[in-house]
Amino acid sequence: MSKTVWHCHIAMSLDGRIARPDGSFDWLEGHPAEEFGIEAFLESVDAILMGRGTYDAVRHMGEWPYPDKAVIVMTGRPLVDAPPGVEARSGDLAAVAVELERRGYAKVWVEGGGQVIRGMVAAGKLDVLE
Repeated sequence: MSKTVWHCHIAMSLDGRIARPDGSFDWLEGHPAEEFGIEAFLESVDAILMGRGTYDAVRHMGEWPYPDKAVIVMTGRPLVDAPPGVEARSGDLAAVAVELERRGYAKVWVEGGGQVIRGMVAAGKLDVLE
């Protein structure tokens, strides 16, 4: 089994936050995705790991942007009307990471939020932070 690369590629404001206190990302509006290299990055990943807050924020932005990716959402609540390829997981994040490694994903995007990113760092699973 080859090693999975756990890659966190995120945008944040100068205060180190990703979202405003109300959960909005309006400071990112008006910047094309290609400006951040997100399209090329997304092509390079096999799966996406995210927290429930990130999932909810992405769902409210419009069309689901990851139709061809496996997406694992860490949450204790059911996902109502989740897009195809999206699965809810709960419990120990390190154990979920090991399960994803066993699935053979070469590169997993740790999209956020902060709890998931900190949990992956604590588990020794975050290889790249950019």
